[in-house]
Order: sequence, then structure tokens, then C-alpha cells
Amino acid sequence: MRALTSVAVAAAIMTAPACAFAAIQSVTETYTIAPTLAPFSISFTLPGFDTALGTLTGIEMVLNTSTTAAVNVYNFNLETKSFADAAVTIPVTVTGPGPTSVTSHDVAGPVSGTVGPGGLYWVPALGSYALVAGEVTIPGVTGSASDSASIPNSEFSNYIGSTVNLSYSAAAGQGNYSGSAPTGVSFSGSATTGGSFDLIYSYETSGVPETSTWAMLGLGFAALGFASLRSSRKSSRFSL
Repeated sequence: MRALTSVAVAAAIMTAPACAFAAIQSVTETYTIAPTLAPFSISFTLPGFDTALGTLTGIEMVLNTSTTAAVNVYNFNLETKSFADAAVTIPVTVTGPGPTSVTSHDVAGPVSGTVGPGGLYWVPALGSYALVAGEVTIPGVTGSASDSASIPNSEFSNYIGSTVNLSYSAAAGQGNYSGSAPTGVSFSGSATTGGSFDLIYSYETSGVPETSTWAMLGLGFAALGFASLRSSRKSSRFSL
């Protein structure tokens, strides 16, 4: 009986490490980038990592952006021209307290269509005739993008601090307007870009035995105590 009880206790103890593991958790800090006419540059802050939560094991930066553009197509030819794949690419970069940054390349479009001919018109400011391009504007051209970057361990110290706000910057470029069209047709426009930036801290918490583990240990030690008591009583009877 005593041998069996010892086995039960050993089994409970061996089970404990499997239940008392360190758990990986995460916390996400988010900043919303309001839709803004590109190009632009803004600054914002996000909380640092609170070491009271556990041991920092990873940092991920995730950038999601969306763009709404108006694409302008100009035709300097004297006849109507067709165009295709007209689009705008807006780069958006977020940089944190360390050198690592994340960049999304938002592509709004593509769209296709035709643009009317240009013509010779009298331009008072020039005092002469000039070739004025035919023009078409395509509003509401949309697109979105997402990208992420992992912060190397060597930069973790830049992100730690429960009572500090870390500085970030978000910058959107002028954008690249392009398309497929004959000579004499060009592209430009304007775009509004916004989105969200997520800073994800992953951390490890110290393990705590689960309730079932404590219960198994308790039963094992109780059984061992009961067996010891029975053995003691038997010894007392034989000594009489």
C-alpha cells in the first residue's frame, strides 16, 4: 500500500511542471491615422511596455492604410486617346523609438477610360495661342495596403517603460501617379490616406500551477499520510 501511495504522489509531482508552464500573452496599443491629404507628416505617442506584466519576448508593428484618390488624366494630343491602368501609389511609413520602421504602399486603382483632345486656345496671360490639354478627372479611386515589421531584441530597451509615452512619426509621400497611354497623355491627381498602426507586445508570464495540479498533490500527500498512519497502528498492535 505504501509503495502504491508513493507512486501516486510521484505521479502528481511529475504532472505539476506540465501544468505550471509559462504563458505567452500579448497586449496591443493602437493609433488611428485620420484620413489626411498626402503628402503629410504627423507625430503621435504610444505607451511603452509595462514590465510588471512579464518578460518581453517580441514586438510587432502592423500598419494598415487605405487611400481615396482623384486621378487626373491630361491629353495634349489633338484627338481623343484611351488610357489604362491609371493608379496612384502612396507610401506611408511609421517610425518608432528605434531605427526599425514599417512602410505600406497603398495602390488606389487601376482605372481605364478615354480623355478628350487638347486644342489651341488663346491665353491672355501669354498673349498668344497655346496648346491646352484635354482633361478628365476620375474621383473615388480607392485602394488599401498592409505591412508589418518585427522589432529585433537589440531594440527592446527602447520600448520598455510603463510610465513613458514613446514617440512615433507617420509620413505619407506625394504619391506616384501612372498609367498606360500613348505619348502626350500624362497623369496626376490628389489622394487622402489614413489607417491604423498597431504595436503588439508579446510577453511571458511566470507559470502558476493549475487548480487540478494542486488537487492531485493534495490527494497524493493525504494518501501518504493515511498510509503512514495505518502502518503506525499496525506496528503498535504487533508490539503488544
